[in-house]
Amino acid sequence: MPSQKILAAKQEAVAALAGKMRTASAGVLVKYEGITVEDDTKLRAALRAAGVEYAVMKNSITGRACDEVGFGALKEHLVGMTALAVSQNDPVAPAKVLKKYAEKVETFDIKAGFVDGEILDRVMKSYNHSHLESLGLFYLFLNDFHKKLLPGQNYKGTETLIPALVYIGEHYTEKIPINLLAKICNLM
Repeated sequence: MPSQKILAAKQEAVAALAGKMRTASAGVLVKYEGITVEDDTKLRAALRAAGVEYAVMKNSITGRACDEVGFGALKEHLVGMTALAVSQNDPVAPAKVLKKYAEKVETFDIKAGFVDGEILDRVMKSYNHSHLESLGLFYLFLNDFHKKLLPGQNYKGTETLIPALVYIGEHYTEKIPINLLAKICNLM
């Protein structure tokens, strides 16, 4: 059994990570393997420039933080060398930066993630990285749309998603297939 000091440090690490995940607009889990020191340095610099926090932590600590914030479904992806990139403001930034490295380094791969409290593991398995970037942009659009349409109210993930999709379908001159958008957003 670990000493009280070690246990307290681990609990503090879990609480800190859970706090970041809870307030983040997006987060992405990646398979952190096979990346050179040079590429890792460039990756971390690009993430910092985009306002993304990036850390390699023990899977057990990340798993406990996931449980604490209600992202237990992400735990199945905490196998092997895993890193987490979290953005507090831009839901597109983590996937956008990490996508470049996932394409460049064969063993570096995007596993799963979350946007505005919604887990995207099933979407990530079904769609390629350009779809994920589109999904992030779509969530960013919906967030802005919601703030303009209903100022002063908190945006809570998908609760306004369906009315927004209907609005888009009815008011854009070039129709967007609403069933495709709903499918991409994992609503169907």
